Amino acid sequence: MTSSYSTGQVAQALGVSEKAVRLYAARGLVPVAQDPRTGRRAFSPEALDRARSVGLLRGVGLPLADIARVLDAADPVAAFDDLWGARRERLRALTAAGERGRAALSSAPLRDVRVGHRDVPERLTLDLELRTDLPGLPDAIATGTATLFDVLRGAGADLSGHPFVAYHGRATGSGTARVTVRVPVADLVRPSGPTRLSVDPAHREEFVPVEDAHARDQAYLVRLHDHLSSGASRGGGPAAGDNREIYLPTFGTGVAGPVMEVAVPVGAPG
Repeated sequence: MTSSYSTGQVAQALGVSEKAVRLYAARGLVPVAQDPRTGRRAFSPEALDRARSVGLLRGVGLPLADIARVLDAADPVAAFDDLWGARRERLRALTAAGERGRAALSSAPLRDVRVGHRDVPERLTLDLELRTDLPGLPDAIATGTATLFDVLRGAGADLSGHPFVAYHGRATGSGTARVTVRVPVADLVRPSGPTRLSVDPAHREEFVPVEDAHARDQAYLVRLHDHLSSGASRGGGPAAGDNREIYLPTFGTGVAGPVMEVAVPVGAPG
């Protein structure tokens, strides 16, 4: 049984360079013994385990100084949770600031949008996740909705609310984003193919009704999503979930009045 490991063996086990392993040792993150005659380094099995922890924490972007604080803490898990929670808050604030900046740079800022608020109860949804770019978005949503409706008809199940699409990323003309088409259902439905059941948690929601002319204007919808994401209507506060588009029964009929809504969760129900 191997009782010690060379720098190269540790590097291979971690999938990093030997230079990285030497740096971990030089910074005191990983203990290492050195033969005074040959100068060869030897890492114990315990040192290899610690090196793996260093590699994992580096993989999530922690600097070496923070890794040392976590691994040397009396309770490393609690130390990591404290550190990661602070990073998450900074990222949330940075994301909100970025959305505000993007909205400010829009060629046609939305200044007179009336934002409504409502509480949405917890509900069960049948979902279909898709990837699409911006030009292909309307067809992808139509196809995804039709697929979900086919599953509902096959199960003899009914909708319990308006279909909606959750945006997990920003679709562009040159890049794809992940979106999920979701239809609320009253009872359990057996998913088929790529569909799945999930729960839409109860939440407070900001929403903007959209009439037919604007619903067919993709540039307007992008600006409206930017406006809600920026937090301009809530003093810059961050969103509590992904943006969504909700399709009313009047969608696609060309009738006067709202045919869809752009919405964003903003927190717990009031």
